[in-house]
Amino acid sequence: MRTITVNGTELNMVFTYAAAECKELVQRMFSVVSGSYIFKNNSENRAEAVLNGTAEMVAEIPQICSIAFYAGLLEKNPASFEDARSMMHTYMEENELSYAGLYKQIKTWMEEDGFFKLSGLTEMLEEMIQNAEEKIPKQPKAPQDHRKKSTSGK
Repeated sequence: MRTITVNGTELNMVFTYAAAECKELVQRMFSVVSGSYIFKNNSENRAEAVLNGTAEMVAEIPQICSIAFYAGLLEKNPASFEDARSMMHTYMEENELSYAGLYKQIKTWMEEDGFFKLSGLTEMLEEMIQNAEEKIPKQPKAPQDHRKKSTSGK
């Protein structure tokens, strides 16, 4: 939890239970941290898929910030979504933050508060990685006995 000041008013921002119960925030953060924006793109060209997915993710950042700011206030300073959004805009202006800058700050707060672990995102990502690794066939080591032994020139 941290205390931020918006328009001279101190607010407690925390990303624990109330934020983890915000379905839309969990879904959008999962999409960002898992890289699913890139995989949603059906382009045959890998570079094009990466660019299109990244562009879609960047376009989502302002909405993610609005949802996250709202969710971060729920536990200690509940407000309507519109009021939270207005406070977020004021906070951004007072701190000269872009949406990208605010997103980085909020993501750091989420990590500090244990949001990713509490919401199950960490566990789900670890399971996805483990499942992917199990499905990738291991390459057998090629015998090296056909190679010439190297000798040190000392």
